[in-house]
Amino acid sequence: MRRMLALMAALMLAGCGAAEDGKPAPATDTAKPANYGITADLVADFTFGLSDADAARMGLVSTYIYAYDGDLTPQKLTEGLERMTGLTFGARVSTDGAACVVRFAEDSDLFADETPGRSFFAFSSADEMRWFMLDSLWRTVVANLAAERVVFRAEGGGDLSVVGMSPVGVFGADEPYPGSGAIFARAGASGGNPSNVDWWGEYENDYGKIYISNYDGAAFYFQIVPDSGSDVVGKAAVDQSTLTDAAGDGFAFALTDGAKALAARYVGAADAEGAKDAVKAAGTYTKNSAQVVLDAGS
Repeated sequence: MRRMLALMAALMLAGCGAAEDGKPAPATDTAKPANYGITADLVADFTFGLSDADAARMGLVSTYIYAYDGDLTPQKLTEGLERMTGLTFGARVSTDGAACVVRFAEDSDLFADETPGRSFFAFSSADEMRWFMLDSLWRTVVANLAAERVVFRAEGGGDLSVVGMSPVGVFGADEPYPGSGAIFARAGASGGNPSNVDWWGEYENDYGKIYISNYDGAAFYFQIVPDSGSDVVGKAAVDQSTLTDAAGDGFAFALTDGAKALAARYVGAADAEGAKDAVKAAGTYTKNSAQVVLDAGS
């Protein structure tokens, strides 16, 4: 599950929503402190080609409350996203009836070959950053401007072309954007880094399920979901050579898929209840020919 390491004073974590029928769900209605004044919902979307169900289950779509002055304009939304992410969207948003038209300037980070160092989020590749920018802007515009559809265009108004973007790098000037999940599915592509996507997915046994996502070669995110009890969510660091015995508030993973093997250890602190549930969760979980063994220590 992705979360910002530090939020600006103008942002507060709100919730998440999944897309449905090609249109993102409205942002979760959240109580706001009286001194926040006028607020909008900014969406950080790390779907990166996964299905809506998987993105929602893994908590990959988060909404942040953004305080602003005066009337809410499309430009204020893009400025809010830039302040939240550290990325240069370089987007000019205009309305055309029930549609929102987004034009990207040539200096937008959407066209960058690598993630800029000023980004507040970590990305495994330039492609992950690009899909994050499109998905986040799409959801933010729909959530706040009640747009029926959003189209992406080049600065001059023609088709948007992003060199090297996969599995699709050209977006029709009049084609409504459906979200990366729908685009990847249409192209027959898997979400995430293609070389690492084998580890992603849902593993299960009689105790419950483990969801693995966003493996980038150095770490992956996981969610342990028991049939009863509290979920445990965290990030596990990969150690390709040895698997350290889990102890204290940590626990270890051993993943195998045919001849391939991967060892990882949880590097976050679980609360007492979460650690207790993790011990109960120890065991082997399977996904087709792959399996993950969870060692929750003593």
